[in-house]
Amino acid sequence: MTILLLSSISFFVLFYIRYRSFPDWFLLLAAIYFAWMSTLLLFRSVHFATTGWNIIPFIHSYRLFTQLSLKNLVWYFGGNTLLFIPMGYIFAYLAKSKPIKTAFLFGCSLMMVVEFTQAITRTGVCDIDDLLMNISGIMSGCVMRIGKKETGKNQKVRNTNC
Repeated sequence: MTILLLSSISFFVLFYIRYRSFPDWFLLLAAIYFAWMSTLLLFRSVHFATTGWNIIPFIHSYRLFTQLSLKNLVWYFGGNTLLFIPMGYIFAYLAKSKPIKTAFLFGCSLMMVVEFTQAITRTGVCDIDDLLMNISGIMSGCVMRIGKKETGKNQKVRNTNC
């Protein structure tokens, strides 16, 4: 919890230094989300997860698919994708131009750093399947943001007063 608080405070300090104003509510939620995700991904107990490397795509996923129950499969695949949808939405929100390229580059870079950090610090597995699912979640969030932005354009405002 301390890490969450320190991450949020440092985000606001850096934001204020850069823009000379405080962020709106969306950026507050983004800071809390990133702090929570960093604690979830990087600051786990060593005894929490298995450690190692998996650089061959879909081997681990196939093994899980043949050995786990449907509930665990939904938890593994859905969790690795759904948890990263807000990150793609935030990256697209912050991008001034080319949100897809920005979200993809930031997402790939951040996820590679996270996966390598998990393997080096022995708090998780550096898994190519996790990387692919995380990036697919990030790109889904980016597409949702672009779709939301495009939906608001070219809509007529109706006068409902009689």
